[in-house]
Amino acid sequence: MNSFDNFRSQVAISQSFPTGKIDVSQSLLLFDEVLLKTDVSSQETIQFIKKFTQRVGFKGGESLKDFKSFPKNLDAVLKKWPTPINRSQHLVVLGGGSLGDFGGFIASVLKRGVRLIQIPSTWLAAMDSAHGGKNGLNFDGSKNQIGTFYPPEAVYIVKELLETNPIEVMEQSYGELIKMALVGDSHFFKEIAMEKREARDFLWRFMPQCIEDKYAVILQDPFETKAIRQILNFGHTFGHALESHFGWAHGDSVLQGVFFALEWSRHRGVLSDALYSEFVHVIAQKFDRVPAQALDWYKRPSAKTLGSLIGADKKMTGTGQIQFVFLKNVGQPVLEKVAVADILEEAKRQLWVK
Repeated sequence: MNSFDNFRSQVAISQSFPTGKIDVSQSLLLFDEVLLKTDVSSQETIQFIKKFTQRVGFKGGESLKDFKSFPKNLDAVLKKWPTPINRSQHLVVLGGGSLGDFGGFIASVLKRGVRLIQIPSTWLAAMDSAHGGKNGLNFDGSKNQIGTFYPPEAVYIVKELLETNPIEVMEQSYGELIKMALVGDSHFFKEIAMEKREARDFLWRFMPQCIEDKYAVILQDPFETKAIRQILNFGHTFGHALESHFGWAHGDSVLQGVFFALEWSRHRGVLSDALYSEFVHVIAQKFDRVPAQALDWYKRPSAKTLGSLIGADKKMTGTGQIQFVFLKNVGQPVLEKVAVADILEEAKRQLWVK
């Protein structure tokens, strides 16, 4: 059974699906329905899905995590669940981050916890949300306001599945990879800087390091009670606000949040000018990404609009402050409590808001 004594899931990184490693007769498969479409999915993926006689498909995306829709969606899951329901059964989740959050939440509350397996279908989910046991539903327009900590028993990362991702979906993982390369203990940002290949060709190389660095942080602070795990929120405070306001993809929003945090770190003297220039140069050169607020198409929201979204952040303290992650150097994040007003003042200085 799932145990909170160990938040490290069994992680298997392989070329193909874990056929034979999951008892399909005692499992329900929750999958992204787009994966059954032959024009966007592989035959291997479709065959794997069809091995499960008990399965239910949903359209992935943030709307699936809407708390108001949860009773209806839960009912759809329970109608397909092998009966009688018992805690030894597996919920297998095959999808991206939103489906992983939704499925993880169900696994954590059904019978007070059934066994959970995650098979992330996107590069971003494989690097990020499939690990660490955070499950969240959105409420009143704000992300992950209702959630649980419930680590999966196993995470299977399948290369032949990830390689079917459209380019734009693959690119949404860049923000998470860059974030972990900057804050992680293994300092693999330096290796990225020396890579000769295009980003889409070196993602698989850095997958294990990205995951290992994430678990190194999670295992020190599984329930996020010591502020250690909040290091992984680098780029997220401002990025989540952009995501909620503009409807941008999560990974793209986090990367823009990273740009904001890097520039604020430089402005406050936490990060040297030389290192700031190096980081931004490498990101532009290797990933073809720059701060969005410098581009012609960017439409600045009001400070009040973005401030209300930042104020709803679940990391807000009772004193109206939030733990913000700055960066001193690769592998040296710095946590500091700041007021929402300070974030908005900096956002104005950087021309993110009016």
